[in-house]
Amino acid sequence: MPSVAVFRDRDPLSARMMQQLLAGVSTRQYEASLEARPLGRRTRGSSKSAVSRTVVRRTRQRLREHLARRLDGLEVVALFMDGVVVAQQTVIVVLGITRDGGKVPLGLRLGSTENAVVCTELLQDLLARGLTLEGRVLCVIDGGKGLRKALGDVLGDAAVIQRCQLHKGRNLDALVPKARQLYVRAALRRAYRAASAAAARRQLTALATWLERNGHADAAASVREGLEENAHRAEARAAADAAAFLRDDELHRESDRDAAARHAEHQALARWRHAAAVDRARAAARR
Repeated sequence: MPSVAVFRDRDPLSARMMQQLLAGVSTRQYEASLEARPLGRRTRGSSKSAVSRTVVRRTRQRLREHLARRLDGLEVVALFMDGVVVAQQTVIVVLGITRDGGKVPLGLRLGSTENAVVCTELLQDLLARGLTLEGRVLCVIDGGKGLRKALGDVLGDAAVIQRCQLHKGRNLDALVPKARQLYVRAALRRAYRAASAAAARRQLTALATWLERNGHADAAASVREGLEENAHRAEARAAADAAAFLRDDELHRESDRDAAARHAEHQALARWRHAAAVDRARAAARR
């Protein structure tokens, strides 16, 4: 009945259920997190199966609404596009940066890899939902060929492709000895902060030449491979409306700071456990 449907849509239990799960309560422990009920009264819809079904139904509905919403009037000046591995499956995510510096999730697609077919379908869906790109737009990717091909096919010359600094640094770290990683990272930062694209290209070329002279041909080839795409940052950085979202790669540096904090906590815990183990061993030796 329509009245029952309206009542179910306004069910406060579903909203509280989502809040509890986002706070870390598992579906198995959900019933134990409820308020105390009168003695002898049974609860309904609080078993792990009922909670799981409700969560799946509600999240599926919200996801469908989010992916079908219109994007008209959204002033996007940059796109971040990357594949995120979730449960051994690749999810292609597009994050838009607005002119005022806000971050807006625009869409996602599930695929086996970052292949051009899935990425092209995702970009075409964004345009079909009303996303308007005026002039050229900065597109930040990790260097994947599927992402680059899709951007070229859908956006053409309007896409100014920029290699992600975090991915570029990680790729070079894997190709050079640990003793030279700090030098390479510092050279990359100097190139990314150059005053012009021409200056950035010169510094990246000098870095590639240095790597070749020191016997790191693979790393030098990696630097030369994305030379133009890495230099685009300096060119876009000169634009006043781009400074808000290009400064210091805020999107990735936030995750780096969080990871560093967690690493420090783990190190402190490990030292404490080691000291406690040493104390126990000494006490046993004295006994």
